[in-house]
Amino acid sequence: MIIYNITFNTDKSYLTHWSKYIQANFIPQILKTGFFVQHKKLKLLNEVSGLSGETYAIQFYAKELIELENFRLSYENAVLTELRNTFQDHVMFFITILEEID
Repeated sequence: MIIYNITFNTDKSYLTHWSKYIQANFIPQILKTGFFVQHKKLKLLNEVSGLSGETYAIQFYAKELIELENFRLSYENAVLTELRNTFQDHVMFFITILEEID
């Protein structure tokens, strides 16, 4: 499996709004593209010093790397632009690509 991992640090004052947006908009938008077979939402327990918000990761699982590449070429920019426009500097995020191994 290929894992498209997005890690978010969210201002505490925006946490409720962010959580509702993620559940109602962000996750469904990505899943409806058909490139991912499942997802997980995780909370970071060992917070990084210097960051004031709460940190979460959302992982989307693709069967093959080509599916992730196609998602990134066709949909990623629009989804992330909407996220940036919605939260501006109240939510920071970065993306990592992982491969599940034995």
